[in-house]
Amino acid sequence: MCGISAIFGKNKQEIAQLEKMLKPIAHRGEKRYFNESADFGTCVLGMNRLAIIDRERAKQPISSSDGRYHIIFNGEIYNFKDLQSELKEIGYSFSTDSDTEVLVNGYAEWREKLLDKVSGMFAFFIYDSKDNTFFVARDPFGVKPLYWAKDEKENYYFASEIKSLVGIDEIKVVNLFPPSHFMDNGKLKKYFSLETKIDESITEEIAVNKIRELFEIMVR
Repeated sequence: MCGISAIFGKNKQEIAQLEKMLKPIAHRGEKRYFNESADFGTCVLGMNRLAIIDRERAKQPISSSDGRYHIIFNGEIYNFKDLQSELKEIGYSFSTDSDTEVLVNGYAEWREKLLDKVSGMFAFFIYDSKDNTFFVARDPFGVKPLYWAKDEKENYYFASEIKSLVGIDEIKVVNLFPPSHFMDNGKLKKYFSLETKIDESITEEIAVNKIRELFEIMVR
């Protein structure tokens, strides 16, 4: 498991504050990949990385092909190879073989529609360095944790655990980032709802085959 932290606001953010947020969640990741971070002025991004895919090259934050978007990501995208191939056909290039880079280029191409295409568990933050905006999302069932807060100066804070946020004097309330939601520059919106309607028209044979198909997909 990785630990992510981000601070975004109208004025310059302090990278030292970000490191303070990462220290309480140092157990999320490996010592050699502690506090991978970047300072973009009004936004600072950092993480403690548990390196699994492309361990040496996939240091975060990772940028999109055009250098506009920058991502920190905790989780795993199961169909990233398929999405990578699709993006390469469109014209995107990749410097790593990681699912993180697929996510950030996928957002560059599809924006929030990316969430309809990915299969996996995730919590990620993307900073748009051109428009000075941000996009955050959490997986449909909330497998990966994420919390957020906003202070009186309209600065936003995000982290994998509450303990990263409670020690910040400017923060009065810490919020759970809800599963199946994304936040686009401060506006929270639900993107997924589980269909609960029963289709009584299908036969038992069709239902069994569908369950087998879904089971095999999830195992893969």
